[in-house]
Amino acid sequence: MKTFLRLVWTVLFFSIPLGAQVQLSFQGNPGRALTLAYSLTAPVEVTKSVTIRHRGPATSWFFTLSPGQNSGGNPLDRQTWDANSNPLFYQILDASGNILTNSQGFSGSFPAKTGGFQSITVSYRVVLQIDQFPWAGSFTDLPQIQLYQGVDTTGILSDSADLPLTVTMQQVVDMRLVQRGGSYTSGVQDFVVTYPILTTGSVQEADLLVRTNVPYSVEMQSQNGGFLQHLSLPSTIPYQLIIDGNAVTFLSTTPIQVLLTQPPTGVAGQSYAISTSLPLNDLLPDAGQYQDVISITIVPN
Repeated sequence: MKTFLRLVWTVLFFSIPLGAQVQLSFQGNPGRALTLAYSLTAPVEVTKSVTIRHRGPATSWFFTLSPGQNSGGNPLDRQTWDANSNPLFYQILDASGNILTNSQGFSGSFPAKTGGFQSITVSYRVVLQIDQFPWAGSFTDLPQIQLYQGVDTTGILSDSADLPLTVTMQQVVDMRLVQRGGSYTSGVQDFVVTYPILTTGSVQEADLLVRTNVPYSVEMQSQNGGFLQHLSLPSTIPYQLIIDGNAVTFLSTTPIQVLLTQPPTGVAGQSYAISTSLPLNDLLPDAGQYQDVISITIVPN
């Protein structure tokens, strides 16, 4: 009689459920390009909204924006730059005016959620700082919109998006003529220099104030080619004009360049001293009124 042993191996497979993961992200595209135009006369800001969605286990969250590419990592010094690295400053704030940083931002928590997403919408402000006089042109920066699990940026980065920011600045070219030492706000476009009594060697002074955010040069044009012309007779009187310490010689009525290319001035403007004088002259001119008109042109370069 034979005896058989049957050895049966039974292998059991255990299904171990994996822990559900937190799903925390932005809804849609929060990084749509933003273009603003700088104004010298009014504040400029825009409000942007971002929707944060969640499902899975409960979690805390933190939302902020990075310092951008031009601030040296300092969120208190956010800057857009033009092609020559000239800055135009801006800030990103919450509704209370707090600057968004690594620790200052929007925060909250979501309870556990299965099935569909739950969401919350937050709004921040992009503000161009006032009292600037930026160069004309286009300025850019690329801050990053960031969403973390946790209470600040030491947590887990769950989602992010770049925010292409462009700020445009229009060309500003302006000038004023003022009494020597006068302020820009007191200036005028038409300035009259008067010699009440014709006396050789008499000097009259003024200042040319220029305010521009582009490089520029200065041209002058004499209606009478550098002479005071009698209003009813062919008589003339020569005079001398000096700007910024340099004598101006009018050889005709054609405009001439009197100042070579100058850099942008800044908001306070740049001052150039102008003087006119009547040189010694042995000739006795005809009695009457003499006049010349000098046109000054600021030429953007």
